Amino acid sequence: MSSNSSKGYQFTVQDGVITAVYKTEKGRTKLERMDSDETWTVDAGRVVKTEWDDGRWETSVYADDNGDGVFHKVSEFYGTPAAGSLPPVQTFPYQGYQKEGYAFDIVSGAVTAVYEVERGVYRQERSDYNESWSLQGADVVKTEFEKGFAQVTLYSDGDGDGVFHKVSKSYASLSDFQSGGDGNDLVVAGRGQDQLSGGLGNDVFKWFSVADAGVTRAGRDAVVDFAAGDRIDLSAIDAVAGNRTNDAFTFIGTSAALTGANANGALWFEAGVLYGSTDRDMAAEFQIELVGVEQLAVTDLVL
Repeated sequence: MSSNSSKGYQFTVQDGVITAVYKTEKGRTKLERMDSDETWTVDAGRVVKTEWDDGRWETSVYADDNGDGVFHKVSEFYGTPAAGSLPPVQTFPYQGYQKEGYAFDIVSGAVTAVYEVERGVYRQERSDYNESWSLQGADVVKTEFEKGFAQVTLYSDGDGDGVFHKVSKSYASLSDFQSGGDGNDLVVAGRGQDQLSGGLGNDVFKWFSVADAGVTRAGRDAVVDFAAGDRIDLSAIDAVAGNRTNDAFTFIGTSAALTGANANGALWFEAGVLYGSTDRDMAAEFQIELVGVEQLAVTDLVL
């Protein structure tokens, strides 16, 4: 994962303990004072900063992905961290929140309106051109594009009162985050793990190769705002490997319909993930996550 800005941190570590923090920005390094309400620790090669801020704990995780000695923020959490290691994105339980956060109008599985809640007062928010809101299970995800990066923020209604609070934030380079605009866009997946967003309009998300989609949960691509009118285009992929023609896939519904006889060239959708097989065994050769989508029809696909 890439850094979310040119600003970073360097550390002096003695016997596994951070004894000094240096802020690096625009090529200059400056010693930072460690306040009494914050701690810096080393956790599995990453650095974790925990700070008491505005009546709650704020936990930031920094990583040196390219090994140059400069650590950049890769995620941010709010609440009380769970025991154990800190993954790139982790949700935490809420403690002591007042009725402040966000509320949403949700129609047919899509977020249609966003409200900021302050002291119990609801005020509708205008969505900027560079952001989108989508469902991810029972949670809501905000995706915002800024300064060459995609900022992905997860909101959850921990106590079921209808008000959602921020629980995590992570960053992805736009080289791994393909997005469209407000019109009817063609969004093309590339090599490596991608997150794709079409924005407003009827968008087409296209893959040219099985290798572009990923085959594991950790490496698969994800469409973060797939909605009615959008389509998944797999027509460029040969559904039946090993012959000289470009065969079309057959959508069979769910894995319950998958057999050894129909696996070659089959597509099926289950638990928010589209799977595809290009050989005779019943294992998928690729998978694509459609965040927040519960049902998929053949009319949503270009085969």
